[in-house]
Amino acid sequence: MSYTVFVTLDVRPDHLDDFIDGITENARASLRDEPGCLIFDVHRDNTIPTRFHLYEVYTDEDAFTIAHTTGNRGEVPRNVCLRRI
Repeated sequence: MSYTVFVTLDVRPDHLDDFIDGITENARASLRDEPGCLIFDVHRDNTIPTRFHLYEVYTDEDAFTIAHTTGNRGEVPRNVCLRRI
């Protein structure tokens, strides 16, 4: 059974460009480098331009856990997000 993650983030307005660049690269890298990552979509809210929705699908929960606890993959999203939300 697949494992789905849905995250909503409110980004600080003064960091929008950096966040968009960082999360776009993170999504590409997840699809490229994480064997269990099937989908990583980034959506910008239509009514609140500083709100983003991340939709990720992994083959299973183990694939998600491995992707977020090995190498620097767990650190990259934290660095992209925490400094900007």
